Formats: sequence, C-alpha cells, structure tokens
Amino acid sequence: MPRTTLALLAALALALFAASCGEDDAGAGGGEEGEEQPVNARGVPLAPGGDNTIQRYGNEGSEAQREQAATTLTEYAAARDTGDWARACELMSSDLRAELRSLARQSSVLRGESCPTVAELVNANLPRRSSTPPPEGAAPELASFRVKGADAIAIYAAGEDFYFMPFDRDAGEWMVSDLNGEALLEEGD
Repeated sequence: MPRTTLALLAALALALFAASCGEDDAGAGGGEEGEEQPVNARGVPLAPGGDNTIQRYGNEGSEAQREQAATTLTEYAAARDTGDWARACELMSSDLRAELRSLARQSSVLRGESCPTVAELVNANLPRRSSTPPPEGAAPELASFRVKGADAIAIYAAGEDFYFMPFDRDAGEWMVSDLNGEALLEEGD
C-alpha cells in the first residue's frame, strides 16, 4: 500500500478517535443548573489523581439501553475478530460509515470500495495508540454504559482489563462509533 494511503488512513483513524471521544467542558462533571450530576461508573476502576472523564461521562443508561449496547458490542467484537467486516459495518454508526466512505472517496486506492473493505484496510493499518485494544477473541462484558444525549460510552471488561468504546444513537439503536475499543487505564494509572 503506498505511503500516502497509509498516512491518510492513519490521519482518518486519529480523527475518528478524536471525534468520538471528545466532549465539552460540561461533559465530565458539570452540566446545566438543575440537571442531574453524573456520578462515577460503578464497579469501574478510577485513575487516582488521573483523568477519569470516561468513567464520569454522562449518566448510566437504562437497563434496556445497557442490554442493547451489550448485544451490539458483543456482536461487533465477534465480527471484527473473525473478519466479518460486512456484519461489523451493519453495527457501525452512520457517522462512522460516512467517515469511511469519505476516506474511500479521497483515496485512489480505496475509491469505490465498500464499507467492509475500507474498514478492514483501515483497521489493519491503524497506528497503535498508546493503549492496546482488547485482545482478539476476549468476549467483552459490559460494566457500564454512560449516556449523554445521542452519544454514549460503553465501558467493558475483556480478559482482566477494562476498555471503552464510543457509541452513537442511530434511528433508535445504539451503534459503535469507532473501529476498536481503547484501554480505559494506561499503565501507571
């Protein structure tokens, strides 16, 4: 794959991550006057003296939201791990699929390619962030589903570690909005 394509893929991956995890100043602890204040996700580790914005994002989702998110997360992880990118694309938010279409239009190598092909190539060429994605084959167990409007963050255990995955609400369903989960706590947290 040409270097320019890899650079474009890396830039898209970073942009997807930044867009899916960003929040405004009110996101972690504030909120409007009279609004219920967010609390830490129960049973999820905190980084003493560190950044706990993920654990404090929004409020815990309802049981129905948690069940739907857990199902989507489990199915997405299984599809990604087995290379079933067609199924993985079905579980992606419309925004994430639009980002992948945009990347395909901008790349001479990917132009005209479908979501499954683009997602597979982007995933294979993602720059590994400072944290490690969950191990392949480790079934995610939802620990918390933090909801704020049409955005949410699933916090889940896979193996012995905790990870998070952003979600968007699309047509009444919670869909993943990033290609891979991220480690919740960095080494040393």
